[in-house]
Amino acid sequence: MTERDRLGRAAVHYAAADGDADGLRVLLAGGTAPEAADDVGWTPLHFGAQAQAPAAVEVLLAAGAAVDAADRHGNTPPWRAVFCSQGEGTTTRLLLEAGV
Repeated sequence: MTERDRLGRAAVHYAAADGDADGLRVLLAGGTAPEAADDVGWTPLHFGAQAQAPAAVEVLLAAGAAVDAADRHGNTPPWRAVFCSQGEGTTTRLLLEAGV
């Protein structure tokens, strides 16, 4: 699905936010760009990082998602992961290993 909602988000953004790794695989295999940004510059990786969804983050990284993509405020997926970690470090560790 390439249609966007009023926030500029597509199905790939919502799949990442839901931690839906299988849905992400389907969307990416269908040609959806892993670096697709919404109206404020959030990529699917921002959503996966915020959701603390390591399986989704792994799928996006394997598809070539940029770890250092900054939104319009300068926030990156690793920043979102740390900010939302609540003591859980798996997602942050995956992003660090990806070359932050």
